[in-house]
Amino acid sequence: MKKNMLVVSPYAPYDKVGHAGGKTHNYYLKYFHKSDEFKVRLISFYNKMDEGKIDLDAYQIEHTLIYKNPSVKEKLFRRLIDLESKHNPFNRYADIVSNYEAFRVISVMKQMKEDGYYPDIILLEWTQMVVLAPKIRKIYPDAKMVASEHDVTFLGYERKYQYEKHPLKKQLLKYKYNKMKKRELDVLHNICDLVVTHNVKDRQLLEQHGFDGEKLHVIVPYYMDMTAVQRKAATKDIIFFGAMSRPENYLSAIWFIENVLDQIADKEARFVVIGGNPHPSLVKYASERVEIAGFVDDVSTYFSSCLCAAAPLVLGAGIKVKILETLSAGVPTLTNEIGIEGIPAQDGLHYLHCTEPQEYARAINKIINGEIDIDQLTVNMKGFIKEQFNMEKSAAEFLERVRNLAAQ
Repeated sequence: MKKNMLVVSPYAPYDKVGHAGGKTHNYYLKYFHKSDEFKVRLISFYNKMDEGKIDLDAYQIEHTLIYKNPSVKEKLFRRLIDLESKHNPFNRYADIVSNYEAFRVISVMKQMKEDGYYPDIILLEWTQMVVLAPKIRKIYPDAKMVASEHDVTFLGYERKYQYEKHPLKKQLLKYKYNKMKKRELDVLHNICDLVVTHNVKDRQLLEQHGFDGEKLHVIVPYYMDMTAVQRKAATKDIIFFGAMSRPENYLSAIWFIENVLDQIADKEARFVVIGGNPHPSLVKYASERVEIAGFVDDVSTYFSSCLCAAAPLVLGAGIKVKILETLSAGVPTLTNEIGIEGIPAQDGLHYLHCTEPQEYARAINKIINGEIDIDQLTVNMKGFIKEQFNMEKSAAEFLERVRNLAAQ
């Protein structure tokens, strides 16, 4: 008989979801659903942009979706209940999930229990849902709890406060970081039965904070396998891509424009930024040498013809799917410690490690001048991704791990 698996997430999964974490959530949810081991049920949130795209009915996955844009009456209730979580810097969830979202999830679960539903496994996606584990444990004390940490959130909070220049804002962000770290580690240590990280480095970070390796499991995040891309390098375009409304992306693109572009000797070299909803602070940099391409249906044409990819990330935590995708396509990839985080690639063999502006400029000048063996670098990158990031193997191992947990 199949075991009941309840999956709880802050973002609805579907095949054409645009963000990297959503693609990983969608891939593993449907892998578990099609197995003979588990009967999957989902609680998740969606908004207006998701309407018409959600395909859970087509896959016959039972689900309860909570609309993020409620009715007028519901909006008033939401404003009232969220006053504390929005304005109280001492909020127990460290501003990662609102009181309203927490209330809705817990209400749905209580109703499920009243209706006679009892899960064997509860999979909590993202830290936003993981921090609700103590409340969920009170509803379902016998269920095994699995935390899917798309990234270790307190690390991202730490980088935000370190990046902030304004003294008062910096202190507030530091407080939130300390609050988030305490909350996240406490829940993972004391409530969850299995903690799943999406890269090896996050696993190592948790081990440094006292986690037993037996409680941890690493999965491969979903990424577009671009190994079929045939490289032609017909342009001198340097590409950067991602969700360009997110600070970790648009601030990084701006950093490159302001600090690196003018140092590139060949003035035919352009910086091409790919990704939907570019932030206004980025759009203003559009020029002959800076193209803000916005959303594109197929990035493979850019991957095949570009000179290289640059990802000088100034913020963020966890593995960067954009790096996996450029590596799989054989695109020479320049990035820093944040960009390569969680990817065990070697500098010079699989990618080009750069930190300072002059290092990015020097590497790009070398590529333009033919001083780097790009053909060999491409072979190395594609082989590395094929060996280290096998999603089918990862899904099978994850299923086995959860099967064993459910049997305990």
